[in-house]
Amino acid sequence: MIELKNARSLALKKPDLADLVGHIDRTPAGHTVKGMYVAGILDALDARKVRRPDFRVQAFRDYPLRQYMELLLDAAVTLYPSQPIRSALVSLGKLAIPTFASSIVGGVIMGTVGRSWDIALKCVSKGYQISLRPGNAVVTNAGPGRAVLQLREVWNFADSYQVGVVEGLLEWCDLQGTVKPRVLGPCDVDLDIEWSEWGSYSRRDRETESNASRGVALD
Repeated sequence: MIELKNARSLALKKPDLADLVGHIDRTPAGHTVKGMYVAGILDALDARKVRRPDFRVQAFRDYPLRQYMELLLDAAVTLYPSQPIRSALVSLGKLAIPTFASSIVGGVIMGTVGRSWDIALKCVSKGYQISLRPGNAVVTNAGPGRAVLQLREVWNFADSYQVGVVEGLLEWCDLQGTVKPRVLGPCDVDLDIEWSEWGSYSRRDRETESNASRGVALD
C-alpha cells in the first residue's frame, strides 16, 4: 500500500502546484459535483492500492466541488509523482472513462454509448450539465475528424484534467487523436479535438503502450 499524498502541503515548495491550490481556493464555494465522479477517483486509488480516507459516496448526491478538486490533486501527485502536475492531471483524467465504466452506474451509462464516438459527443453536453452545478459544455464546429468542446463554468481543471478525460474517451471509442486546450478564463476553456481511426492498432497494443507511458506508481 502507498499513502495518499496531501497536495496542499506539497504546494509550499512547488509553485506550479501552489497555482492549482490557489485555483481551488478561488472556485465558488457553492459549486458541486455528482458523487459518481468522486467515487471514480476513489476506485482508481483503490485499484492502485493507495491508502485513502474511508468514506462512502452516493452516486447521485451532490458533493462540494472544492473537496473533489482537492482529491484530484492529491491523487495526481500520488499516482504520478515524477510528472509535472498538469501532465499528472491529464494522466489522471485518462483513467476516468475506464474507471467509470467499471462501476455499476457507469457501466449502464457507457453501455448506452458503446464505443461510438458520435454518440459520445452527443452525450457530452448532457453529461457535464448533470455532473456539475453549475457547469456547461457545448460541442461546436463539428466536422470530419474534428470538433471543439466549449467548457464554461467548469472549474475542475478544464485545461488539464478535462483534457485527459476527453483523451480517454477517444481511446474508449477506438480513436487516436489530440486534445488541445485554449484557456479563455479561470473556468472557461475550449478544447480543440482532432481524431482519426486506429486502423490495425489493436486495443491490447494501445492499452499496453498507455500503461507504460503513464508510469503509475505502484510501490
